[in-house]
Amino acid sequence: MGTLTLDMRRVVREQRLGYIATVCADNTPNLSPKGTTAVWDDDHLVFADIRSPGTITNLRKNPAVEINVVDPLPAKVTASKALVKSLWTVNSFSKS
Repeated sequence: MGTLTLDMRRVVREQRLGYIATVCADNTPNLSPKGTTAVWDDDHLVFADIRSPGTITNLRKNPAVEINVVDPLPAKVTASKALVKSLWTVNSFSKS
């Protein structure tokens, strides 16, 4: 079993809106909603870099990140803390 539980993956698939917390250069928090949050595999979440210049800049300087996705019915929060291991830009991709 991966880092993400079945329930975490279910919440992300159903809700899609994740709140991405990063750390700015002056050590203040940055919180940015991402409506593209998705499960990549059993261990990784992803979001599209559509209008995220602050988030991406912060992650390039400090890989600490927390992603929160809220399941509103039982008022349950799925949170994942991690260090970003790689950032990349793709124009299109497919996952087999």
